[in-house]
Amino acid sequence: MRSTLLIPALAAIVAALPAPAPQEIDLDLFVNIPTPTIIQVTGVPDQTSTYDTKAILASATAASSISVAITDAAASTPSVVKRAACAAEPVGYGPVTNQPNDDAASFLNNPVYGNTAKSAAIPVGYQQTFSNLNASSSAYGYITFTNLKSYNTTQCALKCSKAAGCMGFNIYFERNPSKTPDKTQCPNPASLTQIRCVLWGGAVTTANTVNTGRKWEQFQVVVAGSNGYVSQNIAAPSGYSDATFLDKAAINAPFDTLGYNTYMGSKLFTSGPFNATLCAEACNAQNVYNLAHPPTDGSPVQTCQFFNTYIMSLNGKTALGQYCAMYSSAWSNKYATNTGAWNGNDRYTIGSSYTFFNSTNPGTTPNAAAAIAQAKEEIGVSSLQNYCSTFLGYNDLNAYATATSTRVPVSTVTSTSTLKIKASSSSSTVSSSVSKASSSLSKRAVASSIPTPTPLTKYPGSILSSACSMLVTSVPKTATVTVSTATVTGATSRSTVVKTITTTTR
Repeated sequence: MRSTLLIPALAAIVAALPAPAPQEIDLDLFVNIPTPTIIQVTGVPDQTSTYDTKAILASATAASSISVAITDAAASTPSVVKRAACAAEPVGYGPVTNQPNDDAASFLNNPVYGNTAKSAAIPVGYQQTFSNLNASSSAYGYITFTNLKSYNTTQCALKCSKAAGCMGFNIYFERNPSKTPDKTQCPNPASLTQIRCVLWGGAVTTANTVNTGRKWEQFQVVVAGSNGYVSQNIAAPSGYSDATFLDKAAINAPFDTLGYNTYMGSKLFTSGPFNATLCAEACNAQNVYNLAHPPTDGSPVQTCQFFNTYIMSLNGKTALGQYCAMYSSAWSNKYATNTGAWNGNDRYTIGSSYTFFNSTNPGTTPNAAAAIAQAKEEIGVSSLQNYCSTFLGYNDLNAYATATSTRVPVSTVTSTSTLKIKASSSSSTVSSSVSKASSSLSKRAVASSIPTPTPLTKYPGSILSSACSMLVTSVPKTATVTVSTATVTGATSRSTVVKTITTTTR
């Protein structure tokens, strides 16, 4: 599996494009989501959470419209194991701290833990997110933990790579009791040191690494030498490209080269570990629905060919769920400029962001029919039909005249003449002794003199012309054209240059 940092096939769309379309993170999806709670059981060598994968996948394929509703959250809190008083706890393989005392303060001040963490290797395919903290992570999508015999980041990474949905891991030393503490019989037993390898379905970050320990009767559980890593390589869903890792940013796609908005909406998953297949299935299901329910106005069906999925967190601490943004066209990581959003005093941030495009059809060829349909709708909604009348009226003019003048004994003469043209006639009546002339009026030159309403500036002229033609069936019959000319007279020759052309309709 490789991590593609730039999609080669998308080189053509990296060129300068119009201003970004107003797609935003749908914060309404996060309303009333319960805060995920994970309890790591003590007294066992490992612990794994299970999820109803079929139910989660079913929610991904339940497409009904472009705006997809939030899925239900599933509980993943394990039951706490009841152990006998003073029973032996699992063997620990980390260095034990009992000097100067066997207590939490001595453990936290022991440099061996920090030195080990700071010198640990960064596993291939992973990115280190923090090093040597005195806390453990509480990220999104808890998967499992295992006690290791050595502080081996490569071994922990291998476990993550083999675990379905694992996005990152946290490895650390933890001070634990050698016996199960009991209030009366053994409230503060001798300590041992566990080396924890904890796998998560979301990014482990400094912000969500806040578990500093707990009091167990009189015994203090604390953490030291805590390192965090996130995977840069995740499994590609069937039919999609390998992942492009965007880290803490999401795609903020512009309109395409024809002015079309390729953003299709979003979906949120709040249970289970991170799984790109959920977004792929949501994307595919949306296509099935859209093809079965085409637009009633004859517009082309919009299909999902690309998605960006990431973990959304609240105030940098609480992972809320896996967000999927869907598009009808693929975009390169150049457009990964969205780093989150504010809602009042709450800050929503992005992590573990990846993109995937449809391997068969990434949708990178602009769809002219879709752009025309969108422009037509926008013109109608914005009541810009009058602009279309003017735009098409200018393009219908088919003649213009050039002013001439007699020789005068000066080097430069500037004159302005006004003429009236009938759109259906090839002749013109010109005032101020202007000679008659006819020629094909350049549509491009004339159309460029018409101010384009701001909402329509993203569309090229060809798209506007087609959209306007679908809305306006007649054009003005007459127009007044003002031609500004500059005549330069030399010793033996004279030339006339058209400076500007402006038009108004009646």
